Amino acid sequence: MKFKYELYLLIILPIFLGCEVQSKTSDTPKSIILFIGDGMGVAQVTTAIMNNVGSNFMRFTNGGLILTASTNSWITDSAASATAISTGVNTYNKAIGVDADQNNLKLLVDYASEAGKSFGIITTSSITHATPAAFYSNNLWRNEEYDIALQLSESEVDVIIGGGFKYFLPENENGKRKDGRNLLNEMKDRKFSVVFDMEDLMSLDKGKTDKVVALLAYDAIDKEKNPSQKLADMTAAAIQILNKNENGFFLMVEGAQIDWKAHDNEYDKMLFQLEDFNEAIGVALDYAETDNELLILVTADHETGGLTLLQGGHGANEFKEQWSTHGHSGSSIPLLATGPGSHLFGGIMEIDELGRRIISIITDR
Repeated sequence: MKFKYELYLLIILPIFLGCEVQSKTSDTPKSIILFIGDGMGVAQVTTAIMNNVGSNFMRFTNGGLILTASTNSWITDSAASATAISTGVNTYNKAIGVDADQNNLKLLVDYASEAGKSFGIITTSSITHATPAAFYSNNLWRNEEYDIALQLSESEVDVIIGGGFKYFLPENENGKRKDGRNLLNEMKDRKFSVVFDMEDLMSLDKGKTDKVVALLAYDAIDKEKNPSQKLADMTAAAIQILNKNENGFFLMVEGAQIDWKAHDNEYDKMLFQLEDFNEAIGVALDYAETDNELLILVTADHETGGLTLLQGGHGANEFKEQWSTHGHSGSSIPLLATGPGSHLFGGIMEIDELGRRIISIITDR
């Protein structure tokens, strides 16, 4: 497969090398939106830009690279890396919100709650999957999704958008829980609005809604079958609900299936997921033009597929993709930042350091 090479290096290289192209302000932000492109390495960002589905990556003013090794492997997984971001502490593969000695860690949702900030989670996977789970759950093993769902239902997360309603409902109510509990009814008792499709989510009165759980699929969201389930629309809805808090908010948005398509080495389908992710980033960047106290970060949890871009075809400016694995790689991942505090996110750092810098902003220390 051949694609036209565009002249973008003079713009993109300074961002990945951590050069501060433009600084909006050095003040502490009130709110943070963190985008995680699961499995998205530097090559994935590059090819998105080359194929005109990554234009919003070019809108960032600062950035660098993240080293992703966990405590027990140079090749990390989503659980360990997301835990490092959520807690500032590195841990072992498969761990959710616990350290290498299996002690529970304080999570980003805890820090945000103590600061009086609202908290939101969006993902295109099940909401109990490893990456989102690490922001609200403590569990020794990432696959304990029924217990993770219970922890989410009792957590301080205010906006929950993703798939996986089977983990919240009992077997006799179209779910898979064996304990008979209907966690969504319990969440209604805690003043949550509960919705199951995009139309109902978008029609919510955002000005009067403070807590919502939108579980849009039995398990993971399938945007190929349900094109209306756009990450951009989910992001817009979450911002409208969260931004009413005068103390600010934290929102994590995951493009989960970039990783899944990279595992399968399905290049075109990966680009489809990258485009969906890019459009969501655009929503946040556009909103930031009206909110000068918002920091936006874009990163990944690891690289998947060992993707490289090689010269291909007969022209000097054409390239082709090549995969080296169906698993994760140890390659560094991109970090992009814009808005107040973005100067803290330049250069090269380990993934737990990224978490500590986010926590330091939320706790204002």
